[in-house]
Amino acid sequence: FGSSLRATTIAVARSAPLPTGRSSPPKPFHLGAMGQNCCSPGAEDAEVNSVSPGAQRSAASPQNNTMQKSSSPAARSSPAARAGAASSPGGLSFDLVLSDLEKAEKLAYGSVFTGFNPSADGKVGADSAQLRDFVATNSCVPYGDIDVVLLKAASASDDMKISVDDFLTMMRENAIPEGIVIERFLGLASDGSDLNSADCRTGLYMIKDELGATAGAVGDGRWDAVFDSVMRSAGATVSMESWTTYCKQVARIARVTQAAKL
Repeated sequence: FGSSLRATTIAVARSAPLPTGRSSPPKPFHLGAMGQNCCSPGAEDAEVNSVSPGAQRSAASPQNNTMQKSSSPAARSSPAARAGAASSPGGLSFDLVLSDLEKAEKLAYGSVFTGFNPSADGKVGADSAQLRDFVATNSCVPYGDIDVVLLKAASASDDMKISVDDFLTMMRENAIPEGIVIERFLGLASDGSDLNSADCRTGLYMIKDELGATAGAVGDGRWDAVFDSVMRSAGATVSMESWTTYCKQVARIARVTQAAKL
């Protein structure tokens, strides 16, 4: 009789309505799983929150999870890609300056020349104030000699105007005073003979110091790479002719690096 009474009591309790003011048992709070479906709300939860089960499943699906990794190119960019993005337009970079100096100069100085507002024929007058200011601050030409240098460049054309090629030649030929180059060589080779490679490299460090603030554009950490690039074809000894070529290349590298802000 006792067992029968307990069974009846349990059955009545299960079928009895809940207390007034509470229409259904409390539902557990589900935290949205990151890419997981195990905790997706069921049909009863959707019914309580007036949301269809299909919509709940869609919101919890991995495809729509807001915490997924982005597949955009920016998110996948590698350190090398980021370094490339920091280069100047047209692929101009310090690595290009070392590997192909003439190409780097064409890119850098060609962009600068466009800023001089050339006429329809692609040339500028020797009296261009912008051209004058750039040559004064990015070459070894003394300010008092700028008119002579500009007129010399303009005289290559019948119309006495300066083309981008004339501008490139002017910048290359006036990267460093030739007198300093010869003086340094004679100081290193007291008997006028060729230099050994070690002395040549030491001398190039001295040439770097002659460039003043322009040398700062390269930075101390990159000068060894500059000297390695310039002397990559050097033999055991270096002639005055080769020394002059190396010195001019060192100066051109520093000046184009400064002009292009590399």
